[in-house]
Amino acid sequence: MILNLFKYSKLKRLTRLFIFVLFPLLANAQQPALKNFSTKNGLPSNEVYYLHNDKKGFIWICTDAGLVKYNGNYFKNFNSACGLPDNTIFEVKEDKQGRIWYRSFSGKIGYILNDSVFTISANKKIEAFVKYGIISSFALDESGNLYLGKRNSDQISFLKISPPYTEANVTEIWKNINTKAGIDIVTIGPNDFVFSDARGTNLFYSLNVYTSDHELIVKDIIKFKDNTLFTRVFRNKNNIYFSANTIFKKIDLLNQTTLDKSFSSALITAVSLDSNVLLIGERYKGVTYYNYDINSVPFDQLLKGLTFTYAVKDYQNGYWFSTLESGVFYFPSQKISYVNTDSTNKDYITQLTRSNDSTLYAGLSSGRVISSTHHISGKITNKEIYTDSKKQLGPVNSIFKLDERNLIISGALGSINLDFALQKTKQVFIKQNKSVSFKTIIDYKDSILCIALKDIYVFNKTNYDNLPAGYNSADRLTAISYDSFTNQIYLGGLRGFYTFYFQKNVTEKDRILNCRIEQIKANAGILYLATNSEGLIIKNGGRYDTLNEKKGLISNICKSIAIDKNTIWVSTNKGISKIIYHSKNDFEINNYPLSSYIDAEAVNRICILKNEACFYAGSKIYSFDTKINSRLSKFYIASLKVNDLPHKIESLVELSYKQSNLLIGYEALFYNCDIINYRYKMNKGNGSWIYTSETSVNFSSLAPGEYEFLLQAKNIEGKWIEADNKIIFKIDKPFWQQPWFIIIALLFLIGLVILILRSRYNKILKKILAKNVLKMRMYELETKAVKAQMNPHFIFNALNSIQLFILNKDNDNAYKYLSKFSKLVRKLLESNTSESITLEEEIDILKRYLEIESLRFEDSFKYDFNIGKELNLSQVHIPHMLIQPFVENAIWHGLLHKKGSKNLKIDFIFLNQKCLICVIEDNGVGRGYINKAIKGHGHNKSLAIEFITQRLELLSKTKNINCGFEITDKLDKNGISAGTKVTVVIPTLNK
Repeated sequence: MILNLFKYSKLKRLTRLFIFVLFPLLANAQQPALKNFSTKNGLPSNEVYYLHNDKKGFIWICTDAGLVKYNGNYFKNFNSACGLPDNTIFEVKEDKQGRIWYRSFSGKIGYILNDSVFTISANKKIEAFVKYGIISSFALDESGNLYLGKRNSDQISFLKISPPYTEANVTEIWKNINTKAGIDIVTIGPNDFVFSDARGTNLFYSLNVYTSDHELIVKDIIKFKDNTLFTRVFRNKNNIYFSANTIFKKIDLLNQTTLDKSFSSALITAVSLDSNVLLIGERYKGVTYYNYDINSVPFDQLLKGLTFTYAVKDYQNGYWFSTLESGVFYFPSQKISYVNTDSTNKDYITQLTRSNDSTLYAGLSSGRVISSTHHISGKITNKEIYTDSKKQLGPVNSIFKLDERNLIISGALGSINLDFALQKTKQVFIKQNKSVSFKTIIDYKDSILCIALKDIYVFNKTNYDNLPAGYNSADRLTAISYDSFTNQIYLGGLRGFYTFYFQKNVTEKDRILNCRIEQIKANAGILYLATNSEGLIIKNGGRYDTLNEKKGLISNICKSIAIDKNTIWVSTNKGISKIIYHSKNDFEINNYPLSSYIDAEAVNRICILKNEACFYAGSKIYSFDTKINSRLSKFYIASLKVNDLPHKIESLVELSYKQSNLLIGYEALFYNCDIINYRYKMNKGNGSWIYTSETSVNFSSLAPGEYEFLLQAKNIEGKWIEADNKIIFKIDKPFWQQPWFIIIALLFLIGLVILILRSRYNKILKKILAKNVLKMRMYELETKAVKAQMNPHFIFNALNSIQLFILNKDNDNAYKYLSKFSKLVRKLLESNTSESITLEEEIDILKRYLEIESLRFEDSFKYDFNIGKELNLSQVHIPHMLIQPFVENAIWHGLLHKKGSKNLKIDFIFLNQKCLICVIEDNGVGRGYINKAIKGHGHNKSLAIEFITQRLELLSKTKNINCGFEITDKLDKNGISAGTKVTVVIPTLNK
């Protein structure tokens, strides 16, 4: 019963062609190859309830083992260990702020923001509201208000939780509506409709539709076969879709019409992704596609045997399906479809050959040959054109189209000619009454070239019944090709690539490359070689270029090649590579891994039709559109860590010099790419791109400066796409590299240098002053020494002696004495003007002094000089007037008072480069002989010795040389004084 009378008008059913145009899935014989995500891929559970594609492009998956976020590369799992109230999450909603709100089995509500889990404090009040019931649905409005509906309530009421979601913000609404106990479901749409329903006691269900003003606009009674009830209701524009048990109802509020349909199994969900397509999920019956009229015959069905729960369409127009048993299935916008050539999957395809722009020939292991035609509508029709009932072929090796009515088919057991026009076959390539098998057959001008094991054969196109003489190869042959541009034939073998010019034997000398060749294709003078280990080798004249895994090829193990204008398609053991090749350094590679699709991992041979790329695996022929439609690309810098701590992502990130360890995470949501390649660089200057398939990059220690992080990802078209957000890093210099610090440091350094130089100057000045003081002191001592030596007694006695010579009229001696005295005084005065004197001059002064003393004392003593051979008298400089006082003491205190022979010996001995030794030795009375006259005279002499002691001490300090003198008393065998010995260590000086 409906309050407002609806006019029921049955809609016209759409034609099947119209369905293909609006929602081009597959014809009856054609099925999509779906990518499956399950626990094998990292999903925490295969039991999935709900899917959501958020504003950023991420896929959220609700499971009984937590909530999952998928970015096209990996699953990020959120569970109770991360903060969820429990691991069973039924549904999620997204608000304007990008928060992902979840509804859990325990009835608690919360959200996820920036990959962190949050619960709300209102959950205690929500639990009190739900009691022993279950939150059956929830919704969000534009203001961020949460609305909750529950199952098994005492009366119709809803819970409203307003920001900031505390207990004080919880309000129970619609509490006074008088309705029987039942199930409450709430959904807030653009027009603020609230849907509620209640179950009666006599196997009927009351469906009530209200406006936000509590106006009841729809009331209907639905009867059921039993008490089991599982209800779902959702709104799509002006349509309300309601399912309960096996009953499905569609209510058009605008046209006030209703459509009902009864199903054989319990309904799990109904989803509308496109305006004219409705997806119905029955338990264990997969996904059923209906057009606008749900009473029409469904036009397709997927995932048979599974329980479909929900579906979403991502931003790239890919479709995602969730199931209760097998996780999630993905159907990309670049649809990969297949047609099965054998329902039992026991007869597998062994050869695939292109006939024209729309038709393929497939040879099977049973010897069957199938013609597969791909229509513009998307429909594929298969027709068996040969059945090997007579066992003439066996597994098919090669199919060659001779002309429009004839095929040459070669199998493991032999070869046949198939005449389409006459529907007849006959055995060909006969040798000794037996048909020969060929691996490959190709065109060669007006002839046919064939290879079998190690032999090459040439047939005329009009006469190929019998086998002619062949050409032999040393290698087992795997491929043959003719390049009409260069008029050259090439061979491929297990061990190499060969040139063939009809020589009788193809030997090692004809080999060019040393690797296994699977197939050779020639195009406009360029050769393309599919190898079993080296990837794709391109020969252009005498130049070779290799495209392998390092350069982006999906695998180095290549199976076959197909050329479509300037595009090269290569099938491998891991999938297909599409190559647009211009030159050695100018090419693009786009890969189709296909490893996630059913039975499509090993791609044996690829053929290109007008708009499709086709290949086979197992008993299936797969195909997909070769024209890749450009889609929007969502690509983010998703995370940033600085010194292992999370950091806000901004266009400009300013860091200190200590924050130089960066970890940058990024996510390219290219769901139609199985493998996403990235490249990046920190553009401080012109750096080169660094290529990777990782989703994060670490910079361990960046130097101070400004960097722009450039990041790109390669989409399915092979184009490099820049990330949606960019980051410029500005790392400050340490304080010691800042200008102010450098200026202060320079000033400090200059000041320090000045202080050091000034201190050094003062020290030098002090040394100079001290040295001058010492020199002055030495000069003073030397003067005193001279004065002490030239004492009045000596002068007075010398003058008295001269006077005595004059009075006695001994003019010769007077003159001689006066002359020696005057020369001695002159020598002493001359030597006193310099710091040092040569040893030669010193000895000369001593000799003059001894001559005067000897003349004065009437030659009463003898003296002798001994000079070491090592001493150079004219080169050695010593301080002057150091020896004369000791000589004078020896005469006056030792020899003068002795009776008998009187001897004085003076020795000069070389000690080292810095010193020499002077020994003054006499045989006088010694230092023990004392009388008054001597005491009076000895006092003057002691002053001279004291001056010498001070001079030697000063010399030791200024010259840093150990010098001095030692006086030794000589004794005879009776212990009586026998003279004196003085040893003087004299420093040698610079001139």
